[in-house]
Amino acid sequence: MLREAKELINTMPMDQMLPRGVTLLGACKKYGDKEMGEKIGRELIELQPEHDVFHLLLSNIYASKGNWSNVQELRGIMKSGKAWLKLWDANRRIEL
Repeated sequence: MLREAKELINTMPMDQMLPRGVTLLGACKKYGDKEMGEKIGRELIELQPEHDVFHLLLSNIYASKGNWSNVQELRGIMKSGKAWLKLWDANRRIEL
């Protein structure tokens, strides 16, 4: 089923392919097709390397395979970020 979904996604225009590719990448992790997930993750990163979500999902697949050196490499590439959280009526900024 995942292979058929990948074939369908490959026929789509780029603007539709990326969001569906992320969904397929998550499905690969959920259903244990780590090899396909790794391939899709690399393809997505190649298409849009600035999107950290691709790095994060692929690093989760590597972690599920116990491939910690690749996890560390991908996490090192990701940019740190900032987020605002509202906690007990007080705004606090945290570094991510």
